[in-house]
Amino acid sequence: MKYTLFFAALFCLNIASAQQNLRLTNSKGFGGQFGGPTSMASVYYNVFLDQNSNIEFGLGLIGAYGGYRYYFGKADSPQVVSPYIGALVSIIPPLTSKQSTRLFYFPIGIQAMSKDGWNVSLEVAPILMRELGAPSGTPNDLFAFGALRFGKNF
Repeated sequence: MKYTLFFAALFCLNIASAQQNLRLTNSKGFGGQFGGPTSMASVYYNVFLDQNSNIEFGLGLIGAYGGYRYYFGKADSPQVVSPYIGALVSIIPPLTSKQSTRLFYFPIGIQAMSKDGWNVSLEVAPILMRELGAPSGTPNDLFAFGALRFGKNF
């Protein structure tokens, strides 16, 4: 328990000392998440095109995905903590159905990033699910999901 508190305090001190926009100075990164667009767990690679725009590609235990996230904030502020929204598309191979499934994942979350690029995010998202090749008019499944994300940008 004391080690957890120690590392949490170091992370907070590291965040508090940031002076420049962290998403510009740490624009590329890797990470992992529990939940998210591939349901169980996945690893991802992301690139910040500017302080607000981020593209991401990932591979999960079940499927692969790609998409875009928009982080709110200004270029002249550190953006230590930033809310975001996004749109991602996943392809899930056929496990219980005859065809692959396409998922549309729309996260709403918040990210905290340290000056060294370590980051943690928490998000919730509606998921729209549909089998690839399903006839027009086939009902879609819609449900709520989310993710806990950890990463390192450099």
